[in-house]
Amino acid sequence: MKKFLLLPILASLFLFSACTFEEYYECPEEHSILISDIIDVQANQWSLNNNNEGLYFYSTWNYSALTQDVLNSGAVLAYYWDGTRDNQLPYVRPYQESNGYLYFENIRFDYQQGKITFILEPSDFIEPYAITGKMSFKVVVIKNIRH
Repeated sequence: MKKFLLLPILASLFLFSACTFEEYYECPEEHSILISDIIDVQANQWSLNNNNEGLYFYSTWNYSALTQDVLNSGAVLAYYWDGTRDNQLPYVRPYQESNGYLYFENIRFDYQQGKITFILEPSDFIEPYAITGKMSFKVVVIKNIRH
């Protein structure tokens, strides 16, 4: 029984040993570049949207790295800096109102060609609150380059 089990293992080792490292990991005709930026959003740069979709704050920025090529075959990541670490978006953070109640805030982003929008949604979706201070976001764009 052991001989029959050993035979497939030896055969697979022989087959895979025929490939060299360079052949197996050969670079394709395209590669990617990474673009990373920090966007600081001041308290006065948020707009309030209070319609039938619910209440949320948003801040839209022109961002030329978001090209049609990125939308078609790249990737966009965003992070919220909380003072100690980057938190990948979407991110839910707790905050305490002056009335002592603990709420949660959903921080997310949306993008389109040439623009990125950061969005803050309070957990109750109906009670506006004051945004104070600066919020920092890191945006990472992964763009495919074809030769």
